[in-house]
Amino acid sequence: MARLDMGGPVRFTWGPPKRSHGVVVSSPPSHGGCTGSNPVGTTLCSEKCAFCASGHVTMPSDFVSGLSAAGLLVRRRAALAQARLYAILDTGYVAADRVLATAQELVRGGVDVVQFRAKKWPQSEIVNFGRELRTLIPPLDRGGPLFVLNDHPGLAEETGADCVHVGQDDLSVATARAQAGADVLVGKSTHSLAQAVAAEREGADYIGVGPLFATATKPDYAPVGLALVGEVASQVKVPQFAIGGVNRATLPAVIAAGARRVVIVSDLLQSDDIPGYCAWVRATLHDSRRASG
Repeated sequence: MARLDMGGPVRFTWGPPKRSHGVVVSSPPSHGGCTGSNPVGTTLCSEKCAFCASGHVTMPSDFVSGLSAAGLLVRRRAALAQARLYAILDTGYVAADRVLATAQELVRGGVDVVQFRAKKWPQSEIVNFGRELRTLIPPLDRGGPLFVLNDHPGLAEETGADCVHVGQDDLSVATARAQAGADVLVGKSTHSLAQAVAAEREGADYIGVGPLFATATKPDYAPVGLALVGEVASQVKVPQFAIGGVNRATLPAVIAAGARRVVIVSDLLQSDDIPGYCAWVRATLHDSRRASG
């Protein structure tokens, strides 16, 4: 048996049909009268154990694990829904000895998502750096950004990633989720309207749309153009991040095309003032949302 400690706010429905309770628990207070002994299958809210107030009860550990995973997935999806600025910590632009320091600068800048992308690194090094990054990037419940691992869903648990990202030529969303774990988000790159629609149907939690412009980050892909941003937005509901050649010069046009979420790679990583750059992008995106109502 294990003790469930709800860290909310997460909504669950408890108890048998006749006396079910929709409970929202957020940092529940201690409850000295609770014995924590309610057997599974009985009403969890009782005179002796006010579950709605105490936020804990004794349950089988496998059931607790399932609830914990569900709650974590809810938090991750909520953070994703609010995300606007997505940074990719790409080792093609950042030397190994600068990875951790650059991650700290991105966090200070207030990015909503940090993806670790190390295309040519061995998995052992990706795990080592991923673990280090996880210690530097605050968790969601402390206001930190989503931590995304590129290409290696099987390493999500070892690195503590909130999300994994796969490309069109990589694993399917279902396979990536099976390898990463049910509580881990899965994002997918798309380069056309058909691919964007297909990725949503696959179950992707978000998609990248691009490359909008020619970019050294994706040298093998032809630019898809700004018109795709609006086309995808009209047919896809999951969060969409415009990517590929987004920088200080192109951001206004990207926003004008309808983008509300952007990924910035080289221009951000090579900035002399990464936190300041992040602040400018966030303010620009915020102002565009206000202007559009």
